Amino acid sequence: MSDPSLPAILLAEDSEDHVFLFKRALRQSGSEHELHVVSDGVEAIEYLRREGSYSEAIRPELIVLDINMPRMNGFETLDVIKGDDHFNSIPVVILTSSVQEEDVSRSYSGGACTFVSKPISFEDFCRMVGDFSKYWTSVATLPPIPDRG
Repeated sequence: MSDPSLPAILLAEDSEDHVFLFKRALRQSGSEHELHVVSDGVEAIEYLRREGSYSEAIRPELIVLDINMPRMNGFETLDVIKGDDHFNSIPVVILTSSVQEEDVSRSYSGGACTFVSKPISFEDFCRMVGDFSKYWTSVATLPPIPDRG
């Protein structure tokens, strides 16, 4: 069961394996975030806009985007998010397998607040997700979400 005091996360990730690892790593770190998963950027925007099957979606306090997704990649999704006054204040984290400098630069110049390369080993991935959760719940102050109180 999710902890309502932890930020709700929207994870846009097309790899089912990486979604599984992210969920498992959150559980192992003791972080019971409310996690909503979409498989690409188009679905992420539909989720945020509460379109179609996402009409009842809750507004996330944090968005985690992969770069390499079908239909709309992470950079395109980031551009839409940061260009929309309704949700441009939601922090966006780029979580990707890329380590290319141009991807890092493009992420930050596009408005991402953090760029994280996915670790190769599961142990390192779990440690990263635990640190990630700790940072967003204990260190960072997130902007207030209008319809979440």
